[in-house]
Amino acid sequence: MANGTYITTISYNMVIDMLQPNEIISEPAHPPKGFKWVSSVHWEKGIVPEKDMLFVCKGKAAEQASKLHPSSCLIVIAEEDASEATPDIPNQAIVIRGTSRSANLLQILQNYFLSIQAWQNELDRIPLSSDGYEQVLHKSGKVLGVPLLLYNADLVPLARSWFNANLPLCKMFAEREKEILNSVLMLRRPLISFKGTASNVFVANELIRNKNKDLYHVLALYEKEPTPGQRDLFAMLAKKIAEKSDRQTGSYSPARFSAYSLFDELIQGRYVAKGLLNDYAYNIGFPLDAEFRLLRFVSENPEADDGLPSLLNEAKHMNDGKCLPVVYNDDLLVLLYSKGLDNILSNSIIEEELLRCCGPIKGYVAMSQVFDDISNLLFAYQQTNLVIKYKEFVNLEQRFTTADKELQAPCYTFEEVLKFAILDSSDMNQELKDFSFSHTILEKIIAEDIATGGDDARILASYIHHERKATAVAEKLHMHRNTVLYRIDKIEKRFGLNFDESWSRDRVLFDFSILYCKLMRNPELYREILGQDTP
Repeated sequence: MANGTYITTISYNMVIDMLQPNEIISEPAHPPKGFKWVSSVHWEKGIVPEKDMLFVCKGKAAEQASKLHPSSCLIVIAEEDASEATPDIPNQAIVIRGTSRSANLLQILQNYFLSIQAWQNELDRIPLSSDGYEQVLHKSGKVLGVPLLLYNADLVPLARSWFNANLPLCKMFAEREKEILNSVLMLRRPLISFKGTASNVFVANELIRNKNKDLYHVLALYEKEPTPGQRDLFAMLAKKIAEKSDRQTGSYSPARFSAYSLFDELIQGRYVAKGLLNDYAYNIGFPLDAEFRLLRFVSENPEADDGLPSLLNEAKHMNDGKCLPVVYNDDLLVLLYSKGLDNILSNSIIEEELLRCCGPIKGYVAMSQVFDDISNLLFAYQQTNLVIKYKEFVNLEQRFTTADKELQAPCYTFEEVLKFAILDSSDMNQELKDFSFSHTILEKIIAEDIATGGDDARILASYIHHERKATAVAEKLHMHRNTVLYRIDKIEKRFGLNFDESWSRDRVLFDFSILYCKLMRNPELYREILGQDTP
């Protein structure tokens, strides 16, 4: 072996696997972690440090081998009495019973060492690319002898090897794939096991990540619980992918959520400590001090829909990547966020983004209102439930008010269904009502009016009240008509509104109704906004 040749360390557990089916009589109490080569006691040349060597010898030669290589580990073949093969030697030793197979044990082990080193060296030569990952898994599947899968941070498959969808093993995994990948509790286990009526599946998994928070998940599927040696072999694959990607392998921090877990905790109304939210936000660069809007992609035929992985991959590009997508209960949820740009989360911008990133949608999108504080995701999700329930009311309104059979846009908003939900539904409890009217554009407008001495809130109220007649508003508020139009235009552009659309006007009227109730019940707020005491 030439000087400088890269030599792979073979783990102790992998050696134990290779000794089967030989009968192992005894093992060292504290075995070494691994070895870089295996030889007989007569082999004395090479570059491998002696302490990393594994020597094969017969029982009668154990004492001699111990003296020649005192720091190495021995595989001792007991030909007759096992006690005679384990003399009092200082070395660590694995003792096996001699059989016809053990006569060729040295050659078997040397071939194994060479095959593993050849595999690792071959992986080093594969270029880093999407096709490269496919090659890495394909060549590794032959060595490991099990199906392998590689996913990116969005849990989209990047590469597969030996994955035959018709095998019971793979069918069973496919049934549980979403559950496995979206559960941080499962992925934190080194081995996941599912038992079925016809077959079992054991999933070994490793997380690969780098300093930029990029994530890869590599998985291996086994029909039987993998031995420690098989697990070590899989870990070698994960380490090689990590090296090629300049990443490090590691497990989840106990405080870390998967996107699915985060959504599930919040949507189910479970308490999530602020510290955990902060940890999660820090890990993925997700701002908690932003404004949010929840999009829910609803398929026309959920049972037959196989396009969610592709749609998930497309949706992650929405809003220039400022979003958090996840598949939840057969729907794709996308949480958009924005800091300081009010129109980014407007209906018109979102519809343009959907067309740009996702193209035609087989189904429709239900949208919540804009909200702050991610812990309110529960209410935003409830709003999308109401959108789903009342979207046909919106369609009826469109059919009733026009003779043309125009197709409804694929987006339905909570603002559009709000009036129907309040009049018809008992689903809106007080908490949901409070939330639905707690975060409005009026809050921002009024806050700025107070800070700057402006009057935009009153201009907007008068404009909507007087059916968008700028001349009438100018007369009532004693200002120039062009000033009214200018201020209204700024409000529309800032928040992505269009007061030619009925839902925009309806929503603002609702918001003003809530404001008037607050002013009458809060004399201090009344005085602050109107500059006088309540009547």
